[in-house]
Amino acid sequence: MKHLSRVEMQTYDFPAVGQQIAVNHEDCPAGVDTKKRLYIKRTPDAVLFYCHHCSQRGYYRTHDVYHRASEVFAVPDESSSLIRELAVDLSHTVGEVDMEKWSIEARLWWLSYGLEQEDATKHQVQWHNQRLWLNAGGTAWQGRVFRSEGSCKYLTLSITKHMPAMFLADVSNKQLVVVEDLVSAYKLNKAGYNVMCLMGTSLSDVHLATAIRYKMVDVWLDEDTAGVSAARVIMNQLKPLVVAPRMVCFKQPKEATYKQIKELLHA
Repeated sequence: MKHLSRVEMQTYDFPAVGQQIAVNHEDCPAGVDTKKRLYIKRTPDAVLFYCHHCSQRGYYRTHDVYHRASEVFAVPDESSSLIRELAVDLSHTVGEVDMEKWSIEARLWWLSYGLEQEDATKHQVQWHNQRLWLNAGGTAWQGRVFRSEGSCKYLTLSITKHMPAMFLADVSNKQLVVVEDLVSAYKLNKAGYNVMCLMGTSLSDVHLATAIRYKMVDVWLDEDTAGVSAARVIMNQLKPLVVAPRMVCFKQPKEATYKQIKELLHA
């Protein structure tokens, strides 16, 4: 299924937040559109596109930043029945793993990062109770809501703090990439890299103990003020223990193309 490119989506006027408009789809591959079959809907975080003529769709992010620890609601009591029950439910994939059964917003958001059904299946990503739940390598679940009317955007349920969220592509490869968020971890792992996800910007003792097992460590956090500042702190933590760690400053990892990822992380 072909998706509208960012450049194509930018050619249209966006409606106000919460509004939807219908316009003619310029250069529609199904033929000339004179019946305004391209629907454009604005949400707080993105603009959604769908053409009822050719079925092309798109997800244009307008405000999609990762919510750090201070902004994310994490349930503190790990022994609570809520966490135990939900964690068990999700581990048995009671939610919808089939992307066609997710909300349209969740589906387009996922696809916009170059991730597909096979990636959702691999990482047990699933739609459950109006949230898209991302699996943090068995250490936690993070649920993202797309219609956040009074709901926190990200809900994090911790399972264990005794192991980091790891995504291994090649155990013989001694290169590790450290990232902030789970979608970035999934994407870099798909590109062939071993990834450790902090789910934030702090390097704990558990993270540090894992990182020093690798000969090469790349720190790639978000390219905003908080991300760059945190990456420098992490670099200072790694320098006494890792030979020449590297800091990558280029967008959010999940925003990079697979070609850019290979170029930036080439050993």
